[in-house]
Amino acid sequence: MKTLPTALLAALLAGSPAAQEREPVPPARARAERIRELRTEIARLQAELAELMRAEGEERAGKDPTPPPTPEERIASLAEPWVQAASQVEDPARREQALTEVRGALAGGDPTAQRAALRALARLGDVSFDKAPLRPAILALARAGDEATRVDALYALHATAPEPEDVQLVLQLTSTPTPLVRERGLHLLALFSGGRIEGEVGRAALGLLATDDPRTLRQGLSGLWGARFGPEVEARLLALARGPEPARHDALYYALSTSPEKSSAVTSLLIERAQGADGEMAQRAFWGLGFGVAAEDMARVAALDLALYAARTSERTRVDCLRQLARYAGAAEVPELERIAAQEGLPASVHGAALEALRASRDRAAAPPAGG
Repeated sequence: MKTLPTALLAALLAGSPAAQEREPVPPARARAERIRELRTEIARLQAELAELMRAEGEERAGKDPTPPPTPEERIASLAEPWVQAASQVEDPARREQALTEVRGALAGGDPTAQRAALRALARLGDVSFDKAPLRPAILALARAGDEATRVDALYALHATAPEPEDVQLVLQLTSTPTPLVRERGLHLLALFSGGRIEGEVGRAALGLLATDDPRTLRQGLSGLWGARFGPEVEARLLALARGPEPARHDALYYALSTSPEKSSAVTSLLIERAQGADGEMAQRAFWGLGFGVAAEDMARVAALDLALYAARTSERTRVDCLRQLARYAGAAEVPELERIAAQEGLPASVHGAALEALRASRDRAAAPPAGG
């Protein structure tokens, strides 16, 4: 048993009944008796202190327990140091050691370490090292692991040594649309299909989009950034974009506005929202009209640009409208652009953008028709 600190012991004994009643003691026998009394008192006080400290510890533990780390926390605690070490370029030995540890974890039998290795590899796609030998181990986990491990393995596979036939692994995963698969499956379909959500991949995507859960939909839709859509998937996305929030926002923000190939129906929706009262969505829709618009829809976007230029006073908005006109304006817009460019007192940025839009529209008007 630990002894009490000298100062604390002195303070405790000074207030004890034995200390208060003590009279001068004769030597020898009386002193020995006093020593026994004091030792007994010390032992009692030490036992009492130990009991109080034990009770205090139990009470504190009951009020503020320290929970064990979650599986996700354990995975992150392993993966993050590997990613940092493998990404840096100042210490090649540290980098190689991290990659060696990742390979070892991937080949080992600890499921947590395996998932951590997969997570790390998914983030190391741009790091130069021999990734091909990792493919067999990743494939094994993508085929036979539990659902969460299969998702991690597919991301790792795409970042290391993907092959065209790997999309079949994603289709197998998405055939059972659990919440996790709905959240990650659309992104995986986009990755392994080269961003073409059509045909067999499109049918799988429709299955994942068949939910009304807002959180699941948001996670799923965010994975469709920059994808191209077949008609059935596009119809579903348009329905979501015209339905209630939050899917109304998410379908346009993450999917339709970012597509590099926009149909006339998608362009019409973006034109509608670009002039709406919701500032965030208006800006997003206008941004989406800056690329992927079909040739037959460019005149409609140019007309919107001129209308917004006239209806808005913000210098930035006007410059953005003129820059978009430089991409889409033709002969029909030349007179109005000439009028704008000739105005006095325009800010330099607006005047410069107007001259550029005018030059581009004149060039476009003078160019021979396509195929002519």
